[in-house]
Amino acid sequence: MNRIRESFARYFERFGIRLPDPLPAHGQIRHGSWSIRYVVLQDEQGHPCIEFVAFNRFTSPRHELILSSGEIVSLPEIQEEFSYDPKVPGDREAAQTRMIEHNKAVMEDLRRKGLM
Repeated sequence: MNRIRESFARYFERFGIRLPDPLPAHGQIRHGSWSIRYVVLQDEQGHPCIEFVAFNRFTSPRHELILSSGEIVSLPEIQEEFSYDPKVPGDREAAQTRMIEHNKAVMEDLRRKGLM
């Protein structure tokens, strides 16, 4: 768990955010403009890991998994915008639909894990 704590602290070092001690199985951290929800899980080998989603009004949402080794794995995030080719008929609508479907799936996953 020490590597997870160290990795989390490095990730948010600029903002002085750390995991609580003791660490509940799930929780929320509010610090400055950050709102972070996390859950303690186990990987396939039974090692602890932490999944979190972090929101800040000044940046895009983040969705990460910190493995017991301290490695951070980026997970699917909520998309706030999409790109399209205005020269291609229907491309805007198709891109918007893809973003909406992606966000629905991400939100369902976050809700299922108790992160929303």
